[in-house]
Amino acid sequence: MVKSFKDHHALILTAQNGNDGYVLRYFAPSIGIDEDLATGSAQCSLAPYWLSLLSSTSLKVRQLSSEGGYFQVERKGNEHILLTANTVLAGVATVD
Repeated sequence: MVKSFKDHHALILTAQNGNDGYVLRYFAPSIGIDEDLATGSAQCSLAPYWLSLLSSTSLKVRQLSSEGGYFQVERKGNEHILLTANTVLAGVATVD
């Protein structure tokens, strides 16, 4: 069903997660991404909305993909959001 949204760049589903955060899933099949594992760019739209709705300056974010993505978003002034990501480096080839 999500693949039928070809007229849009992406579909983001989000919901409140307790009093201090939100969760999301991110789908962009029109650009070849069935489901993104961890989408920092989605926070540009979601963070201002959730920070305002929850009357907070800092929130925990969890992306509910198969790998899971974990972020912290923090309001920095009127026009800036600080995004911190918890990352794991996997599948990196080394050169001898």
